[in-house]
Amino acid sequence: MAARGNPYQRSYTTAERDAEIARYCIGRTVSEAAEHFGVNKSTISRARARAIDAVIRPAGEEAKAAELLELDALAVEAWQVLRANHIHVSDGRVVRDDGQPILDHKPVLMAIDRILRIQERRARLMGYDAPTRKVVEVLTNDVVDQAIAQELAAMEALDAGRSADREAAAAPPATS
Repeated sequence: MAARGNPYQRSYTTAERDAEIARYCIGRTVSEAAEHFGVNKSTISRARARAIDAVIRPAGEEAKAAELLELDALAVEAWQVLRANHIHVSDGRVVRDDGQPILDHKPVLMAIDRILRIQERRARLMGYDAPTRKVVEVLTNDVVDQAIAQELAAMEALDAGRSADREAAAAPPATS
């Protein structure tokens, strides 16, 4: 079967054909499907992949949209906590200063932290954040050889200093 039109542009007809091929392939080999549709195995494999992609992508987008709605609802609640006045309570009693209740800022700060976490989750979900990169230090043989040479030189200098100290201690006292 020859492709019609732009082979890179999917139409409703090609999407239907891909779905038909994918359904036919259930429980059959690619060779059987190729023979049935009169095309080569590569065409069958690509059609199945496109059909699966067409189903999975929208499902993934739908799940992402549902997650975003949940994040929005959580953010609304967190913003309400942030905007509310919270009275400081200790041992079941309202803490007062000159008769006026003292505000408790801890719930506000916790709401701010929660809002930031929700925003971070949304950014990850939407792909706004750049991927994190691991810093890898590459050591070449030259760098390793140089470090070993420095350590050996330091050890030789230390050993030479110890030898000089032993010789000085073993020498007879000088007479004047």
